[in-house]
Amino acid sequence: MSELLTHDLLTHERVWAAIDQLAAGAGLSARALARRSGLSPATFDPSKRMTPAGRDRWPSLRSVAKALTATNASIETFATLLRDSQSPSAPDAAIMRSSDAAARGRDAEFVTK
Repeated sequence: MSELLTHDLLTHERVWAAIDQLAAGAGLSARALARRSGLSPATFDPSKRMTPAGRDRWPSLRSVAKALTATNASIETFATLLRDSQSPSAPDAAIMRSSDAAARGRDAEFVTK
């Protein structure tokens, strides 16, 4: 997995695209994913990803961990989403719905469209 987590992959755009793909894979909006994770709906809201001064606002590791738990996804799945995410507006990947994955006895998993 170390090859998945390089500095180039941990960009603001890729992290948020991975969160958006995680939400979409669970059939949720970013706000609904935050609620399901026990967080404020604004936590993953696209309008809150930049500060009023125009600086990047990053999700906390705690928030990402809660989202992974809420979607039954592994850190490996999230790393794959980071690696394969291009931009929030044009993702070329999705995640198997966690309910489908659970029925197969495994974590939510990455699948290509």
